[in-house]
Amino acid sequence: ATTAIFYQLGQHSTAASTTATNHVIYLRYAMNLILIKPTESLTDTGAVDLEPNDDRTKHIIEHLNKKTGDTVSIGFVCPLGGRKCKASVLHRQNGGLRLV
Repeated sequence: ATTAIFYQLGQHSTAASTTATNHVIYLRYAMNLILIKPTESLTDTGAVDLEPNDDRTKHIIEHLNKKTGDTVSIGFVCPLGGRKCKASVLHRQNGGLRLV
């Protein structure tokens, strides 16, 4: 038997499932957070350029279906705690993305 439990967290929902045979818990979050290292941000503008072959570029284009002008949630990874924000997506001529 499988049971499903749904939690409503603001705009994001979480689903947890357990099976009676192996007690595995599966979690799915409705939020996508694109992780950025501090060294990837352009110092003069704060924008982030992602190359065409970057897995994050592929995810934003192919799975999230984001177009120029759409926004994505990004998180800056740093040892002392990061920050989260929204960034606008700009498609570049080389097939990559710029997040501003």
